[in-house]
Amino acid sequence: MHQKTIKRGNWFEIYDGPCFTLARRLPARFDISREISMPLMSAPRLAHQIRQDIWRKLQSIRGFLPVVEITHRGAHLHIRAGGELTCPAPFERSGERIFDVLSNRDNQRRWTGFAAARGPHCHKQKALLSC
Repeated sequence: MHQKTIKRGNWFEIYDGPCFTLARRLPARFDISREISMPLMSAPRLAHQIRQDIWRKLQSIRGFLPVVEITHRGAHLHIRAGGELTCPAPFERSGERIFDVLSNRDNQRRWTGFAAARGPHCHKQKALLSC
């Protein structure tokens, strides 16, 4: 499987088969993360929305760099969101805040509206492969 990395502004977009990763720096690292599943939609558009909301919730944590990884798995997207901690931080509390963002139904509705598949340029469903 061929990996493609694109730098857009301060963000790296990594396309690796059915996996899409959005990270501030490479290599992308998850010191803390939480996971959920959602229906199929544009992975890049969804990742940017999740990243923005996680940043809003955790920007007060010094040294936090958000990372979002989205993997196509059948009829769903597996989402791992969190990031790298370059300074000491309270892991459990930070993890709870990430989960609060991911599990919030209003956030999910807004993300779905923004990232709903629109035409042939959206990330298409592929067979399950590991990242």
